[in-house]
Amino acid sequence: MNRNVLYIIIGTVVIGGGVGAYLYFRKKKNKSELKDEDSNNVSDEKPIETKDDNIDNKIEDKRTDKKDKPSNKTSEKDADISTIIKYQKSVGIVPNESELKSKDKAFLDKWSDAIKKKTKKGGFLFKNRIYTLKKGKKSISNPIGKNVVAVPFQSESKISLNMPSVVETFGGFYGKITDWKFDSKGNLYVYGKPALIGGRWWLADTIATTGTGKEIKKLGLLGMYQKLSFTGGEEEIWAGFDNNFDITIK
Repeated sequence: MNRNVLYIIIGTVVIGGGVGAYLYFRKKKNKSELKDEDSNNVSDEKPIETKDDNIDNKIEDKRTDKKDKPSNKTSEKDADISTIIKYQKSVGIVPNESELKSKDKAFLDKWSDAIKKKTKKGGFLFKNRIYTLKKGKKSISNPIGKNVVAVPFQSESKISLNMPSVVETFGGFYGKITDWKFDSKGNLYVYGKPALIGGRWWLADTIATTGTGKEIKKLGLLGMYQKLSFTGGEEEIWAGFDNNFDITIK
């Protein structure tokens, strides 16, 4: 081998080694720079919210909403109380809100419903008993279907509630009770309708009654009489309650 060929081989090896070394160190440098860039990018990125995270958040929101929102039952009771208070103020009664809140919801519902319907009876029925519309006070048990028994020199009656009453002097049966109503002074009257003709309004706490159905068969028409269970008038004045009464709650 001559000297020129030897120089060519040695030069080729040297150049090849230099190129290889250059490529190796360059690749290593690029990897290092990429690693540094990735590190910087990660620190600036926001965490990605997964689908499971959304579900957990929605469940938590629903629990919070359910806790914060009042129940329909509570809202309805508050609406009934508002209706009753507005009505009581319109007829000169000072409402007792704390007492109303202690009442049963079903009772308040019946009371406010009677107000909304502008009943002319002056009261409403709850669990088969009459209550006054103005104060919600308990009166007599529902007398419909019983028979009026007039007591001599005690029972009072009138043809119309707008007329003066007369005192019964003879006594006896005066028909089946078909209706009840408070007059303008808050006195409760029941309507006794005979089988044949006529009918009268009787002051409830001045008469006696017979029972209905099995009670009549057991006692007989001339049997034992019972006085109506009456708690007294509530002085229900209806001048402030007419068809123009506005029950809109604001």
